[in-house]
Amino acid sequence: MKTFEGLYAAMGYCRDRRLPELFCGMPRRSGPLVRYPVACVPQAWASAAPLMLLQSLLGIRADGPRRRLIISNPVLPRHIRRMELQGMRVGGSLVSMRFRHLGTRCHIDHLEVSGEPLKTEIEID
Repeated sequence: MKTFEGLYAAMGYCRDRRLPELFCGMPRRSGPLVRYPVACVPQAWASAAPLMLLQSLLGIRADGPRRRLIISNPVLPRHIRRMELQGMRVGGSLVSMRFRHLGTRCHIDHLEVSGEPLKTEIEID
């Protein structure tokens, strides 16, 4: 969660909210300590990292060939009250879902599947 929050905050300092080539753990100040203007922006890892972290936080495991979607113990960062994902492809299906904070828990209050049939499982411990 802390890594996602740090990357999310860092995007606010970057042009077009694109993450830099280099991101490291230095003490936080009012902005980036060093800009590296010749870096390639966006880097491939930087484009995928927030999505992979979000997938991990929301507990999303998609298996297209088996037509399965599992959502296990989703968590949202404190400052994000609601998150919507639309048109996520899982095999031949498109999935839209909405996550919300309710009290101290994260709930899925909307899950819609179109296209091929898809087995969906929601696991909450």
